Amino acid sequence: MRSIQRARRGANAVEFALTLPIFVMLLAGFVDFGSMLYYRSGLNAAVYDACRAGATRDPGEGRVDVANVYARANSALQDSLDDMGFDDLPTDPEYQIYELATTTEVPVIVLECEMTIPWEPLWGMAEERDLFARSVIRMEFQRFL
Repeated sequence: MRSIQRARRGANAVEFALTLPIFVMLLAGFVDFGSMLYYRSGLNAAVYDACRAGATRDPGEGRVDVANVYARANSALQDSLDDMGFDDLPTDPEYQIYELATTTEVPVIVLECEMTIPWEPLWGMAEERDLFARSVIRMEFQRFL
């Protein structure tokens, strides 16, 4: 009986040494995946906030004051990103105001906001990729001719 117990004595250390790298790799993968989801969720929220803030501005008759709408959206985007701790992200959003065709005779004017940011994994267990967010919101001020 003692010889069996003595032969088993180092088995736990060997099993631990064999399984530890697998658990560390799984943990690193979970951390990287969680980081990507956090950034993606934050980016979606920031783009939505920016689009919503821009959609509350009046673009004027004939959409002559579109720069005011875009400036308000950009300001709200920077505020949202700063609030979430994304201070060092390159911000190059795209904004567009256009009319959507509807089944009725009255078109709907909307503001579309898009942004793409690079994402790098924390531990390198996932590949680098660009995260994309898009939001389309109906403008508060609708003018029809």
